[in-house]
Amino acid sequence: MAPCDAVRRRVVLFPLPYLGHMIPMLRLAAALHASGHAITVLHTELHAPDPACYPADYRFVAVPAPDLPAATEDIAAFLVALNASCAAAFKDRLAALLAGGSVRCVVTDVVWFSAQAAARDLGVPALALMTSSAASFRTFMAYRALLAKGHLPYDEARGNAPVEELPPFRVRDLQRIDASSLDTFADLLERFVDAARRSSGLIVNTFDAIEGPEVGYIRDGLSLPVFPVGSLNRFSPPPPPPPQDGSPCCLDWLDNQSPGSVLFVSLGTVASVDAHELAELARAARRPG
Repeated sequence: MAPCDAVRRRVVLFPLPYLGHMIPMLRLAAALHASGHAITVLHTELHAPDPACYPADYRFVAVPAPDLPAATEDIAAFLVALNASCAAAFKDRLAALLAGGSVRCVVTDVVWFSAQAAARDLGVPALALMTSSAASFRTFMAYRALLAKGHLPYDEARGNAPVEELPPFRVRDLQRIDASSLDTFADLLERFVDAARRSSGLIVNTFDAIEGPEVGYIRDGLSLPVFPVGSLNRFSPPPPPPPQDGSPCCLDWLDNQSPGSVLFVSLGTVASVDAHELAELARAARRPG
């Protein structure tokens, strides 16, 4: 029998409100819940999870964001604005939970640098969750140096050139956001890395068998405990996704297409493309091979 909620230590989780970030965080919540922890999920009103789809003893607390930024092609600017819009309300909600006692720690998405700062101010241990690979976080750490070495902006003629700072990466493998300035994007990544460095530890959705060297590089570079807990899909079935605008219409359209006639290209829920970029994607998808 699980311990009663009054004596269970509570973990507070704050996912970024986009599917590729929410699903790993909620799977981590399921693993913690199975190990006997009480769970509170702080969430924005954007793409909010449905409490009815989760165990009855989960708590869900909304974090209002009165100045929630509109979607934009400039992802770096958007994420900075998103952090600013949620900072005060997150701190207020977390302070109220701490006043109730029994909170063991906070886990935020690595993107929530403002939430990490709030947790530090309130004196509660906070960990950051990197929902994708250790290799991606390693590029975050090296990004400013990559700019200084001239690996970016991307030059197609040098696409296959090795990146000595990040073996076995080639220039074409480096993460870039073409709609944001490189300096702005580098500044944002530095904020992610700095928040992780000042946290109590970094949780990464990976495992040593495939990313052991990358995990070790991060651990040494940040002088920080790094926990490769993945793959998180081992711990629970995928949580139900929050409703997305336009999804039912899309599914109705797909149901009317012939089997094998549709190629799905995921752009995520933050990025946007203009008509020219969409046409370029379509042309590339039609090319053989």
